[in-house]
Amino acid sequence: MTIIQYFVFVGGLLLTLLFAADRYLPAPTEREGVTDPDKMTIRIGSARSLPKKTVFHTRPRADAPKVVQAEQMPDEP
Repeated sequence: MTIIQYFVFVGGLLLTLLFAADRYLPAPTEREGVTDPDKMTIRIGSARSLPKKTVFHTRPRADAPKVVQAEQMPDEP
């Protein structure tokens, strides 16, 4: 069975099922008096509060020792 035969067979079967469902299932009914949903704003609050903000200081300290470059280091004997 080639792929084209498969699609024709399955497509025909699905189309037949649609026609059968339309014939035997009841028609959808219309709702009367459909109202619009309530558009009131709902605000949700929490009893718990978030943890305090953590601040990371990324500036170099003024009292920190300066880094010595490898070329400036004295040679050890």
